[in-house]
Amino acid sequence: MRSFLLIALSIATTLVCAQRCCANCKRVAPSTETRYGGNQLIQMDLRDEPVTGIGGIVMLANAPADGVLLQVFIRKHDDPLYVPRDQQKATAIAACITRNNGLFSFSLDPGEYEIRASMNGGIDVTSVFVVVKPGWRRSRRIVVEMHVGT
Repeated sequence: MRSFLLIALSIATTLVCAQRCCANCKRVAPSTETRYGGNQLIQMDLRDEPVTGIGGIVMLANAPADGVLLQVFIRKHDDPLYVPRDQQKATAIAACITRNNGLFSFSLDPGEYEIRASMNGGIDVTSVFVVVKPGWRRSRRIVVEMHVGT
């Protein structure tokens, strides 16, 4: 009985992690801080096309971007899109860093999310706002274009 409980707990922990963990990129602690490097915040609002899964590629200067921190934040529908950096209090629920192919993917519970892409070195932070909803588009390949700050 005891071993059954340990196996069940292990499976439950794996399932919870699988819902929030990322694939195609290197997992890092969700507490990793956003890497503010540029002077602007780029926003992509894709909430009008709900999806069941999120994945894509991060590009910088027309090439896949290596070393970009991707963070997932839970949002409420009435949250403003823009929140000044010094007022951002939320903690990410998942985070990863892209490899040299720039690919990422997240398997998330239904809800509204911000996927934040950041890296140091004068590169602007890009936020992508999405809604995950069962029964909608199976997944969406998102192209996140990083920009050098001005």
